[in-house]
Amino acid sequence: MVKIRLNACCFCISLRRGCIGIAFFDVIVNLVIILLGPQELISQPERAVCICHCIGCVMLLLGALIQSTVLLVFYLITSFVNTAILIICFIIQTVSNLSVRFHVLIFVVVLTAINVYFYIIAYSYYQQVNTPFEEDDEA
Repeated sequence: MVKIRLNACCFCISLRRGCIGIAFFDVIVNLVIILLGPQELISQPERAVCICHCIGCVMLLLGALIQSTVLLVFYLITSFVNTAILIICFIIQTVSNLSVRFHVLIFVVVLTAINVYFYIIAYSYYQQVNTPFEEDDEA
């Protein structure tokens, strides 16, 4: 089993501060998608998932502030679902339309990569909070 655990966000920011920043950034991105996203590109299920993920981001913020693994898990779940729905809706739109614009493809690829990185940061912080005093045996 592959163990991915980072020690810092962007190589220099603590995981806790990184999670706080991620929460704010992710809420802003999802609100922009909800409020300003074109109706023909953003479906109603995608908007609903974005709203749920905004709630997950609030849970990430609270989880980072009070170091609660339960709240962090809620964010991890909404982040996974958000990314999966993004990819599934893009595939469905591509298959049904067959004329996907290049900028939409780039947007989906970049957003997916960012979501995966944010997930890894939040999961690493979850591991840190869950086992704060455990030493790495492989060092």
